[in-house]
Amino acid sequence: MLEARALARLGDAKACDRALAAAVTEYERRKPENDPYWFQYFNEAELSAELALVFALGRSAACLRRCGHLPGNAGNDERRLRFQGSASARASGRPESACPDGRLGWRSPMVVIVRDVPWWGLVSSAVAPVLLVGGWTVAARLQPGSFDAVTGTISALAARGAADRWVMTLALAGVGACHVITGLALRPAASAGRLLLMTGGAATMLVAAFPETAGDGGSPPHTFWAAVGFVALAVWPIAARRRGPLVPAWVRPGACAGAAGVLLALLVWFGAELAGGGRQVGLAERVLAGAQAVWPLAVVLACRRSQSPARTRRKNPASADIPD
Repeated sequence: MLEARALARLGDAKACDRALAAAVTEYERRKPENDPYWFQYFNEAELSAELALVFALGRSAACLRRCGHLPGNAGNDERRLRFQGSASARASGRPESACPDGRLGWRSPMVVIVRDVPWWGLVSSAVAPVLLVGGWTVAARLQPGSFDAVTGTISALAARGAADRWVMTLALAGVGACHVITGLALRPAASAGRLLLMTGGAATMLVAAFPETAGDGGSPPHTFWAAVGFVALAVWPIAARRRGPLVPAWVRPGACAGAAGVLLALLVWFGAELAGGGRQVGLAERVLAGAQAVWPLAVVLACRRSQSPARTRRKNPASADIPD
């Protein structure tokens, strides 16, 4: 980054672009746990500020002249966002995707705007696994005799004829509602993934609305919506992936592909147990459903963690803003 700053001051745009691209590549290859203590402060927010600063050093005068039509009350955040958009495009090796006046290249796939996850998204994502695990635990204890969680399914606890079926029914409905709310709140993720997460939540609520009958099973609507829910909640991570140095860790392609792979493997395990009448169908379903409930929380926590430094930076503009 120091090299890029120097090259920006010298006006060597091509060399500066190469230095920026190398810096971003090295940053994405790093392992945070191996960083020395004095470098642990450097995260996506710091990288964004450095990219913007390097671009501002080389092009600030031209940018400010060409952006002179901005309203008088346009603050530092708007100008910094414009600098960051063009800097990110230049660092990616695609300087042509940045507008010449430093404004965001909205048509460029290389420019990614990462929006915050609101507090209620954190609440909904945290409540979902608690409701799910708490629901099947309490419902199992309310059954007469002993309920075997390894062989007995979650649906059996909410089936018609089961004791206190309302416990598991409300838990499933609550988990589905939480997934829908989390999908609405998960703004840093791609829209397709958010839509699949909300689809899985809606399907989970419909599973609760169409219970099977205790003893004989066999409820086509219940089976259909359960299948839709499990599949949607297994594949949504890969559809939610986004690229860019500012994207939270668990929304990047590698993490999303890994999560989807694990969830699909668990789905295959559950399907095999269910189709073959295995003795671990209840265990497989609980592991799958639990993993699908926990992953949205992990993604939300990663997003909230990545946005915290940005909030600190906004509260202390003197140390982070690019001068007007």
